[in-house]
Amino acid sequence: MMSSKVFFRIVLLAVSAGLSACAAGLAGNKAIKLSSVRPQNYAVKTVEMKIPQSKYLAVIEQGGEKNTARLVPVFSSGADWENFPEYRLMDVKPGSVYELLGLRSLDVLIAADDYVVPSSQAFWQFLLLARQFKQFTVEVRRNEVPMLFKYELTQ
Repeated sequence: MMSSKVFFRIVLLAVSAGLSACAAGLAGNKAIKLSSVRPQNYAVKTVEMKIPQSKYLAVIEQGGEKNTARLVPVFSSGADWENFPEYRLMDVKPGSVYELLGLRSLDVLIAADDYVVPSSQAFWQFLLLARQFKQFTVEVRRNEVPMLFKYELTQ
């Protein structure tokens, strides 16, 4: 089984190469590893979550309307390393995969498995692929506090 990082890099490259200019985001054709561009001493609050894989599968497979959330582009005027695409989660629905992962409306999506998310479509593809992973991460900023969610899908 491939690691989640390998799968996510494949998704990023596929989205960047083919869907649309919008889907390519600001990252272009190159997957950007967040840890390689931000300061070493960057403090992030870590939240570890164990989720039964069967529950994740059930929620992800309900698809469509139940799992919708709006991801609205956020434009930063911060340091150079912060000038990557970010998306504010809006309208997170109860019972959705976003809620299951502990994400809330108004969270700002920063990265998945340490890679900058180039588009909302790439993030959804990552969530679909994550059902095959044992572990994966999502980083958000909630109320200006960086948070790293570490997920383990359990049997």
